[in-house]
Amino acid sequence: MTIRTITALVGVMATSWQGSPPPAPATVVVSYAAVGQDETSNRGSVTLTVKAGEVRSAIVWETECTLAARANAVAAAPGVDQYWTFSTALAASPDGRPSIRVKSQRVRIAAAGPQPPEQEQWLPLDGITGLTVTEDSWRKDCRYGRFTMTLIAKGAGT
Repeated sequence: MTIRTITALVGVMATSWQGSPPPAPATVVVSYAAVGQDETSNRGSVTLTVKAGEVRSAIVWETECTLAARANAVAAAPGVDQYWTFSTALAASPDGRPSIRVKSQRVRIAAAGPQPPEQEQWLPLDGITGLTVTEDSWRKDCRYGRFTMTLIAKGAGT
């Protein structure tokens, strides 16, 4: 085998998705809900469709004791108390399986000092295993003290 042939084979292998075509788009559902509150106004979800090579984001925010979210957004609504960004990408996890790589970060608008660092986690495309983030309300006068945000990823075949 010549050097050119070996170089070409390495290039083809490097651009392939674990030896197969890129996976079909995945769906990520980002749900949020106030803990211990029965109101449906403080719960909801947004859905992201994530294709290979793309990054899709969702933002969940709290403002004046109300939770809300926006899919495919790069900024929170004006006047929020705090918000979370969830950036998602379809990628091979460290064990080689197609998964969703989630990068998340919380930002408190009125907080002095540095914000917490961005975190990275992997979600399998099984539609069952979720990533749950539980946070305290920034305000002390809300009817809820905590709320959760849950991400679930589902592949086209699940």
